Amino acid sequence: RMLGSYSPIIHLQQTDGNASAHRPFNAQQNQSGIVTGDAVLQALYDSYQQPAHDGYPPRCTDLYLTLELFSGTAEHPAQIIRSIQDSVAYWRRFIPQDGLPLDQLIDRLPASHPAAK
Repeated sequence: RMLGSYSPIIHLQQTDGNASAHRPFNAQQNQSGIVTGDAVLQALYDSYQQPAHDGYPPRCTDLYLTLELFSGTAEHPAQIIRSIQDSVAYWRRFIPQDGLPLDQLIDRLPASHPAAK
């Protein structure tokens, strides 16, 4: 929320808050996970609404949200691919196509979301 507008790359991973396990965004992990698409977009949006910090570099005009998923050495390749597919599908609910401005993504949030206009 404070520094998102200064970071050109945001690494996305699901977590339960107890470890940085780089889990996928699938039904099983999202059930206990604390990272949600709407909260990430809201935090980034809020970062741009804050006054610019003196001494910081210019704010980013382009942001890249990148999946940072790790897999276990015993996982079957098909399972790894499925985890990636599930994660992409999850994030496409919030970012339907690449290159959309952040304010448009915020406008797409459900009406019940605090950021929805």
